Amino acid sequence: MVPSLHLVVEFFGCDSNALSRSKYIKDVFLSCVKIADLHKIKSHFYQFNPHGVTGFVLLRESHISIHTWPEDGYAAIDAFTCGDQYKAFVAVEYLSRSLKPTRVVVKQIMRGREQRKDILVAKKIDSEQEDVFSKEILHKKTKFQTIVVEKHPVFGTMLRLDKEMQIASADEKDYSTPFVAEAFRLRPDAKRIAILGNGDCGVLREILAQPVEEAILVEIDKHVIDVAKKHFPAVVGSSLQDKRAKIVIADCFSFLEKERGFDALFVDLTTSPIGEEVSHEKIIALCKAALAEKGIVAIQSGYISEPADREIEELLRKEFKNTSKKTALIHSFSFVKPWSFNYGYN
Repeated sequence: MVPSLHLVVEFFGCDSNALSRSKYIKDVFLSCVKIADLHKIKSHFYQFNPHGVTGFVLLRESHISIHTWPEDGYAAIDAFTCGDQYKAFVAVEYLSRSLKPTRVVVKQIMRGREQRKDILVAKKIDSEQEDVFSKEILHKKTKFQTIVVEKHPVFGTMLRLDKEMQIASADEKDYSTPFVAEAFRLRPDAKRIAILGNGDCGVLREILAQPVEEAILVEIDKHVIDVAKKHFPAVVGSSLQDKRAKIVIADCFSFLEKERGFDALFVDLTTSPIGEEVSHEKIIALCKAALAEKGIVAIQSGYISEPADREIEELLRKEFKNTSKKTALIHSFSFVKPWSFNYGYN
């Protein structure tokens, strides 16, 4: 018998309205089954009067179930999967992102193996981007930001800057590869490149896989690069040893005001760029001025159709004759919302 994972989960501080509606809970659980690649046999969800829900999905792998107390913002959840135990972790992460608890407690039982019931997780959830099973292995405050590295049973090693998710080793290529590939599809002859941000060096690695002559990475916080070299060696790869690569430790906006003639500019900044308050309009204007005549700007724009994505897309349409968009579903960011990359070129 292969030991199977049984997670006994408690969600505290959930939205009471969400926990009150059987239809919403059912939709969340059926989506959870698909996301975790589980196999439904049957399901049933019951609406209590005046409020509260109980329900389950019977699986080929075993089951997932829930019982809610909306008046307390509390949900009791079971996730038992035989075989691939990581599916139980994925299921609970998805349920956490959907029901948005402020605190989570998870007990782990390895079925088929004699052991006591151990508490696997007991943590406060500070933001929607925080994961249930991530465990912090590095917490470093720099002059510019707080760098956190975490380990996760599904997503591998994860990097956060000021709590904002940056990359996970398990699916980093789902971000970097399409971001870079679309730009070179549109401008295959680009030779001189600059990257704003990207201290983890994943985008730099992908650019250097192209026949470029020069790739300049502009990062304000050297500590991010140092952390990437230590904790994300596969992401960094051989990029920092490549003779075509140049690392500039500087404010990227000051860099753009001085440098010109780039065939491609990749804007891979955090949602709130470090330094002075800078609008998307100013970033795009600086990029346009720094591009060669037929250059292209590529901007990571957050989740598709959210305000930042819409604003960036509209600004690019005003400034450039041609625009393009690429999306990617990156599970360490979201199981359901695609990430957006926008491009402008003449």
